[in-house]
Amino acid sequence: MFISIAEIRSSLEQLDTRVSSNVKREAGASVAIILTLVEDDLSVCFIKRAVREGDPWSGQVALPGGRADQEDLCAASVAERETKEEIGMVLLREQCLGGMATIDVTSNLHQQELSLSPYIYFVGVDSRENAWVADPSEVDSV
Repeated sequence: MFISIAEIRSSLEQLDTRVSSNVKREAGASVAIILTLVEDDLSVCFIKRAVREGDPWSGQVALPGGRADQEDLCAASVAERETKEEIGMVLLREQCLGGMATIDVTSNLHQQELSLSPYIYFVGVDSRENAWVADPSEVDSV
């Protein structure tokens, strides 16, 4: 037995970290924690980042996401845009169960620091076919 989507949503509501209306564009990033139901169990989407010189997260297993751009309206829109760019999956705002607390992340290797906002999405029953490597310069595998 796994935790239900309703229980996840309820837990996120208790955190009181609503979808933020602002985003730190200079040092802000967001990731999408994408849940799908596969054979009566929840699965999470991970990516393996492409190996790129100068990228402090090169080759790492990660969640889809990235840095904020000028056109991003809020932190959740960063996660949604980056997910589409990296793995081709379109995340809808109504699929967002909620956000978690923003955390500060530091790469000691390259002395980079950013604020990271995670958002949880439920995309339905076995949506794995909706994700693929959309940008091989950023993502090695999904």
